[in-house]
Amino acid sequence: MATTQATIGVSGAGRDATVYRCIEASVIEEWLVHCGWAYEWNGGANGEAIVEARRALTRWVDLGLPCAQAEREVRLFDPAEVLNFVKMAGRSGKDSLWQERFVETYRNLVREFHSAQHPSNPPPQPSVLPPRRFRVRLSREFNLDGIEPGRRMLLRLPVPVEDRGLRELKISSIAPTATGAEISRAAGRLEWRLTASHERSITLSADYAFIANPTVGDPEGDQLTAEMMDLYTRPSEGLIEVSSRIAALATRIAGPDPDCWRRLRRIWDFILDNLTFGIVHYDQIGTANPSEWVLDNGVCDCQLGCALLISLCRSLKIPARLAGGYLLYSVAANGHYWAEIFVAGRGWVPVDLGCWELSTGGQHEGWRDYFFGSLDYRLKTEILPRHFTGLSTIRLGAAWQILHLPIIGGAETRFLSLETGRLIYCDRLVILQQDANDV
Repeated sequence: MATTQATIGVSGAGRDATVYRCIEASVIEEWLVHCGWAYEWNGGANGEAIVEARRALTRWVDLGLPCAQAEREVRLFDPAEVLNFVKMAGRSGKDSLWQERFVETYRNLVREFHSAQHPSNPPPQPSVLPPRRFRVRLSREFNLDGIEPGRRMLLRLPVPVEDRGLRELKISSIAPTATGAEISRAAGRLEWRLTASHERSITLSADYAFIANPTVGDPEGDQLTAEMMDLYTRPSEGLIEVSSRIAALATRIAGPDPDCWRRLRRIWDFILDNLTFGIVHYDQIGTANPSEWVLDNGVCDCQLGCALLISLCRSLKIPARLAGGYLLYSVAANGHYWAEIFVAGRGWVPVDLGCWELSTGGQHEGWRDYFFGSLDYRLKTEILPRHFTGLSTIRLGAAWQILHLPIIGGAETRFLSLETGRLIYCDRLVILQQDANDV
């Protein structure tokens, strides 16, 4: 499958690749630190980590990574172009930093939940993890430049979904509690209804305390009603789109085998073997079927990869749904998406295509299936289409850039407007406390 178009950012809506090169090198360096030197940065060696990231970025430019030149000789980059270039360089043998730093950092994140007595590669399956008590702070900062003072707003903050993977949720320290603000809770979100002031930004925040468990299937759990069967096999839902092409591909992948688990395994293997996981500019997809766009371009992110997997499952009448939230790793509490598939005798089974990265593009057998059927601790906030957050008054717009940056004890995710370069909104998740001994 061809990956060039999506990698260099010229397909879809017809934007020239140079449009996306709008992030200054200093910010790209911070982002690279988060990808490959997160533990060093949190350990106090942030200066050394930045130097290493700067050297790597310079080396990639010498290898052919495009960049733009701004005033004062400031170089500008497209984060998608950078990450996809680095992975292609790693897979072609031109540069080893993706494997040595990015993949290994991700593996260390996974290992951190396991005892030092298990230094194996990979560690034991997530299903053996004990319950762990967490306290986290989630903040979302909104840019209000386009909102006139006095206008009523509806703003939202994600809230954890309580299920087998998360229980005993307690919410505290909700802010702001401004005069006239109405705060309410719905499935997957806290909502603020308030009036915009002259301040040009506002930050919503809450502390969440809960007990997290590894997520596994539960044969004694959910039983699908006819309504749920219809809901989770619908051919069209957001990025999930079953077409005749998707249905034919699913039939070819799954074969005549009637066993649902083995069919899911074949779909999983197809995706790991035929796609490259990186960053996608969603405005490039345009009005195309998202899953067909992924197949045509050979590249996806976690959300689009899961949407393809779910579309393939639904075409075979296997109930499947998209779930999302935040990873709970101490130095990289990023937003993330995974899929949940209903398998008779196993219940809702989670699968996380992050295994592509963990297994260096599907190559390491031990890591390849690590999140096939069980997940480590997650803060799940969405089970689409019924549990979701949404932005309400503040919208992402047609095109944006997304960056994960390091903060002490967690991570910051910035959504930046492609047209203006300004912040749209920013999520910050900090792990305040975690303990597996007192549960």
